[in-house]
Amino acid sequence: MGKSDVLSCNVMDNPTYFADTINNGLFGGKEIVKSENLMELDSTESAILSDAFKKMASFKKERDILKRAKFLRDDVATYVIIGIENQTEIDYAMPVRTLCYDALRYYKQVTAISSANKSSGTNKKEPISGAEFLSGIRKDDKIEPVITLTVYYGTKEWDGPLSLHEMFSENVSPEILDLVSDYRLNLLEPKKITRWDSFKTDVGILFELISASDKKNGIRDLIRRNPEKFNDVNNEIVRAVNFYTKCDIQVNELEETTNMCYAWESSMDEARGEGEEKGRIEGRIEGRDEGRDAMMEIFSWLKDSGRLDEAIAVMDKENVELRDKLFKEFEASKVK
Repeated sequence: MGKSDVLSCNVMDNPTYFADTINNGLFGGKEIVKSENLMELDSTESAILSDAFKKMASFKKERDILKRAKFLRDDVATYVIIGIENQTEIDYAMPVRTLCYDALRYYKQVTAISSANKSSGTNKKEPISGAEFLSGIRKDDKIEPVITLTVYYGTKEWDGPLSLHEMFSENVSPEILDLVSDYRLNLLEPKKITRWDSFKTDVGILFELISASDKKNGIRDLIRRNPEKFNDVNNEIVRAVNFYTKCDIQVNELEETTNMCYAWESSMDEARGEGEEKGRIEGRIEGRDEGRDAMMEIFSWLKDSGRLDEAIAVMDKENVELRDKLFKEFEASKVK
């Protein structure tokens, strides 16, 4: 498993992030899936099939994340199996890939029901009839719906097919298409998200920063417009932001969250043109490490004093006069 898979799976394995992602990717932001109603499932999709000559063939696919969600409707519980597939690149065969995952999960359900029905030790129902014996499935047996959401972490617009039918030649006649069941690809693409306020957790911050990362100073401008939103961001999310946006935001390893209000200063898209950040206040602070520590002291002092706008502004190295003024004020406050 590559680093991108590890990072995205670590994030999406969290029930609250999983539920928030599913609710926004599938249900328009409505809180349909609740984290407390999720159960972990084995993400391995496998099947062993045999033909008329008893020749066996095995299939095995590894999903990224798979959970079973409980829904209550009129006090009646129903269950849906929901998977997430993480993509950093466009996969032009994604509809077929997710179709295979879902088909194998349906087959797994049928096999489990069939085994239970044929096992006299666990089966409490009437013996299965002749018509039911072939598959092992009773007339009243039911399986659970399977839904897969593909989460795309790239900034290039997804130009791959969004359904099975889109993978067919345009010369296929409508009469043929009518006979072939279509399979829709459920896709969450950050750049297509229009409502960020529908996210309830920090996973929305990850997607929002990804959507802004291909614009010059996009991340910096986004954070400066919404400083309160980025005050305390879960470290797992910050690590994912660093990887997918190519930023270099320092993670506060002493806490579970990180203040990202100065993220633009550390972002790599600005660092490319500037070289190694010197992090110094003009005429006052020398040296990268010393400068960064002093800046963070001033930042925290201003923030704790309720002067958040000045705290954000002082992180801009071009504000030389403001930096000099606030440095003097900060030094004077320490004397008191």
